Order: sequence, then C-alpha cells, then structure tokens
Amino acid sequence: MIILKTFNKMSKFSLYLLFLLLLFISIPSLWSEPEQKTIAIITSQEKGPYNQAVIGFKEYLKKNKIDVQYSEYDLSQEKEPVKICEKIRNEKPTLVLAIGSNAKKLAEDNLTDIPVVYSMVLLSEPFTRVNMTGVSLHIPLDVKINALKRILPEAKKVGLVYSAKTEDEKGKITRAIEKEKLQLLAKKVDSEKDLQMAIEDIEQKIDCFWMLPDSTIYSPESVKYLLMSGLKQKFAVIGLASSYVEAGALFSLDCDYENIGQQTAELALKILNGEKAANLPAEFPHKTKLSLNLIVAEEIGLKIPEKIIKEADKVFKK
Repeated sequence: MIILKTFNKMSKFSLYLLFLLLLFISIPSLWSEPEQKTIAIITSQEKGPYNQAVIGFKEYLKKNKIDVQYSEYDLSQEKEPVKICEKIRNEKPTLVLAIGSNAKKLAEDNLTDIPVVYSMVLLSEPFTRVNMTGVSLHIPLDVKINALKRILPEAKKVGLVYSAKTEDEKGKITRAIEKEKLQLLAKKVDSEKDLQMAIEDIEQKIDCFWMLPDSTIYSPESVKYLLMSGLKQKFAVIGLASSYVEAGALFSLDCDYENIGQQTAELALKILNGEKAANLPAEFPHKTKLSLNLIVAEEIGLKIPEKIIKEADKVFKK
C-alpha cells in the first residue's frame, strides 16, 4: 500500500515536470534573448545643442534598460543626403531619430515606411504624420506669459515688432496677451532698417518688449539698438535666448536641450514597445531654463524677487 501511494505521488510529479517541459518547448520566447532594437540617428549638424539632445536621448533609453544599437549620420558631412536614407533603408532600423529641421525634412520626404521621431525643431504647431511624431523647440505662449507676469507683475503694455514672416505668430500672441488683460502695441516692418522707427513709435508707451525669432527684423545692429533703447526708456526686453540676456535683455526662457532629448526618448520608447507614431501627439518642451540680467533690472528700476532669482539657471550680475 505504501509503495503504491509513493508511486502515485511520483507519477503526479513526473506528469507535472512533463507539462512544464512541453510548455517551454511550445513557447521558445520564454528563454530566447529579446530582439535588439536598432535606431538610426540623423543629425542636421554636429553642434552643441544637438549633441546634448542626443546624449539625453541615449541616457534615457539606457536608464530604462533598453538594449539599442545605433547608427549615426551627420547631414553637414554628406554631399548627397538622400544616400543616407538609402543606407538607413538597407539597415531596416526599428526607428529613426531626426535631430534638427534639415534631418526632419529629409526623413519626412524619404523615410515614410519607418517610424520617425524628430527633435530640436522649431515648430509653433504640433506636427504629426502617419509614421512621425516628436518634440518641438517652441515654448508655449502660456509659459512665456506666465514668466512675464511673475517677473514683471506691474507690466500692462507689451511692445512687439513683426514682419510678414511672423504675422501668424503675432496674431497668436495678441490673442494670448488679451486673455491676460494685457495690451499689445505691435508694429509691422518690412526689414531691419524699419525697426528703429517702429521702436521710436512705441518706446515711451510700453512696459516691456517681446522679441520674436525673425531674421527679417533682427541683426546684430538692430538688436543692439533695441537693447540700448530699453535701457534708455526703462522698458524690459524679453530676449530670445540667454545670449540676448547677457547682451542686455532682462530675461529669456530657453529650452533644456538634454531634457528635450529625454522627452523625445519617451516617445521613442513607446514606439519601440509597439505603439504607432500616429497615435502619439507631438509635444512641446516640458522644461525650460530661465536667464536673468540683474544689472539691467537695476538700470531700469526693477526689483526681481529673490525666489525668482533662485529659480534662474543663469544670472548675470555685477
């Protein structure tokens, strides 16, 4: 009787082992190594901010333990950019990362059958195609206006000069400014030569001046005139980047390029995990960097709260 019971127990155990063995045989993926992901990176040029974005991208995927093999291409070193796309198509990567406007345009025109994420591209509207999504460099207007109101709480009248090139953006700023009960005094010009007259028309009526990224208007000479007018007439200039703040603007908001790369990698990871690019809305930057010029603040009679100074990534002072 004891022998029979022992046999029955062994039989059940043997059957259990046999079941597990058959299970592993029928599902080979349980012990096989995961398929390595491949990403082709197209960079518009070898430049500091672009490199920072690539570093942020790679570090994010590494942190999330994603095994990726990269192939990298620099458009500035290639006489025939289309050949890069031919190489990429032959590689058959899981994903393409396009860094910069030129890289995005190349991928948009030539790589329509591979998922693409773009980064370091200045777009005021989200851009998504069937196989493409990404992160723009454009800082949303509400973020900029919030900074304006915190740093210049007494400001009521905002100056702006625009051209045909930035007329659409001027319209968006007008609507956003009016929602906050502020007044926009805007002047349209045809070239940088007209900037001086436009500034003279509004300089005594405004509390601050909002610079737009517009090569039709701004050159080193015209920017110098604007910054000098701000100091003379005691209005704050909101610069396009920290370099403008160092030159004499009161403050600017800049993108955190490494963080932009990380944000782009978040989208890429979703695609690597099976989501379609078309289902992932393009994004604006999640994080910005504040630059302040306390020398300018003193010159135009402004007191910046200590809390805001501590928040700034760059502070220019005596």
